[in-house]
Amino acid sequence: MIGLLSKKARSKIVAAAILIFLGILITLFFSSSSFATHDGEEDSKDDPGPDTGDGSICEPIICIDPGHGGTANGSAGCGIGAAGWDDMVQVGKAWKYNSSRPPNEKNFNLGISSRLSGLFTSLTDYDVVMTRNSDYCVSLKRRVQIANARNCTVFLSVHNNAAGSSAGINPRESGTETLYKDSEDGELAGYVQAALVKKIHRRNRGLIFRDNLYVINKQPRRPSIIVEVGFVTNSTEFYNLSNPRFQQLAAVGIFNGTQNYLDANWVADSSCFNSSIDSLAKK
Repeated sequence: MIGLLSKKARSKIVAAAILIFLGILITLFFSSSSFATHDGEEDSKDDPGPDTGDGSICEPIICIDPGHGGTANGSAGCGIGAAGWDDMVQVGKAWKYNSSRPPNEKNFNLGISSRLSGLFTSLTDYDVVMTRNSDYCVSLKRRVQIANARNCTVFLSVHNNAAGSSAGINPRESGTETLYKDSEDGELAGYVQAALVKKIHRRNRGLIFRDNLYVINKQPRRPSIIVEVGFVTNSTEFYNLSNPRFQQLAAVGIFNGTQNYLDANWVADSSCFNSSIDSLAKK
């Protein structure tokens, strides 16, 4: 049949065949590249867990919330220098902040939170969500939205405390406490408080019930707590919080307490087990 066609017609048919063949090769190439990318390490970090086909999450998802940030400095404390409390001034018998250079709680919160995130990432298969990872402002509403969007298993808000009033600070207050709003939060808070105090060896101020704090009160889906690691208005604790080694110890304590809670309470969806069994059966 082709032999009956003119030379020009035959050339057009051959050219069309070559274009079709090249199109198939290009399609196969990009298809294989796409599969390689989805199996890569970088993409897997953003994957919330194995896909079981029904949206189930087969590993815990940890939301870490470094308190404050940006223009929201948090509590100011007492800087420790050669002369002692060089970021405070005495007015009469009271000590007040030297507003020209106040240190900020937000930096301590981020330091501990970043180290906590590193522990979960390196020691577990859990996905970790940070509400902020540098010094910028995040609204309380947005923090809750981030946890909801990723369907997080637990919400850990890291803060530090301060004691005093407009009349001046109370430098004698010290210690660690964890805030919660209900019994489920309270169980997580208990595990974290115990492990944290054991690790950093500070005064145990216990668990504090609070039902008026937005970031934990607006999260009925998951256990949510606020960890107050120490007092920035206490000279010893401010010095500790300024030390990266102490920040690492605090992160380890919060990590251990959260892991103890999950060991006692976390149960993956049954579909996760069914998916694993089906995979083994196909091998």
